[in-house]
Amino acid sequence: MTLFDLKGRKHALYAGSLTEGIHAFTIGVEVVQMYVLEVKSSQGIQRIKLLAKEKGDYAKIVYTNTNPLRLPQQTQKANTDKMFVSGDTMKYIAYTTYEGEKRQKQLTAVQQGNDEVYVFQFPMGYSVGDVYYDTKGEAEGIVCWIADTLFYENGKPYGIYGKMISIDQSGNGSDEYLGLMYATIGYPTYAFDSVDGRVNTSIHMALRSDTSQYLFKERIEAAKWCADKGEGWYFPAKYEMLNVLVNVDLFNVVLIKIGGTLFNTDYLSPESSGYWTSTEVPGPYGDFNYYFACSFYLYFGEIYFQEYQFYYQLHVRAMKWFNEP
Repeated sequence: MTLFDLKGRKHALYAGSLTEGIHAFTIGVEVVQMYVLEVKSSQGIQRIKLLAKEKGDYAKIVYTNTNPLRLPQQTQKANTDKMFVSGDTMKYIAYTTYEGEKRQKQLTAVQQGNDEVYVFQFPMGYSVGDVYYDTKGEAEGIVCWIADTLFYENGKPYGIYGKMISIDQSGNGSDEYLGLMYATIGYPTYAFDSVDGRVNTSIHMALRSDTSQYLFKERIEAAKWCADKGEGWYFPAKYEMLNVLVNVDLFNVVLIKIGGTLFNTDYLSPESSGYWTSTEVPGPYGDFNYYFACSFYLYFGEIYFQEYQFYYQLHVRAMKWFNEP
């Protein structure tokens, strides 16, 4: 994809290999004027005229995402030599495959004539427990929350964007019970958001920066582990992590299939099966001189809340939005 002005000068370029589907891009320009966007693909070349109504800092073409729900609807006619007459009860079954799994829809109707059109709608978005794959086809995370519900299939909601949880956690391999520290008593981070860990992670990473005067940066290493996974990953907040642990059995089944690191559900101690959140809360009796880091741990299938003070090491999972509009 190349962006030209009307004098033929090149302003921005995007080159990449994408799978078949509908893809979204963001285009930025430095000058408000008319442009021509030239798109080359295996299907040929197309040129589109664009009028920029506002300018940015620099010209760019940035890949945003792909939306499986917007793929063109496919229609196929089936023929049969079976005879029927108007008034017969007919059963129609449609099959499709999505992400390697066969899906089936069935429709029963009383035939009212020789020609009828029936539409079978398949939920083609994501549901909780689906594996989210990156642009290279590698498992990036497991869908843990759907932000928009577009379809229901057997009572199961599907959507196109939401949050995923990482397929690994801190303390893998021989150190599977070794976690990371997030203890802040006496030196709070003031990361109080309970529903959006991105806010807390920004606070933590600012405190860890070279210019920070925060004395005990090693106490907030959990946020760094999440942020180090790459762009968009963050340290989940209190209620985000609680929402994940509610479905921990489902996620562990999926993790076994894709070779990920299982959530620790075997209780040896609160530390062995505990998970940090990025949220701090005031101390007991409203004592604002002390703040405690929030965590959850699993005990024989039940979820328990725990507030920690000093030097505990618990597990950490990272969270990320996918297809965020």
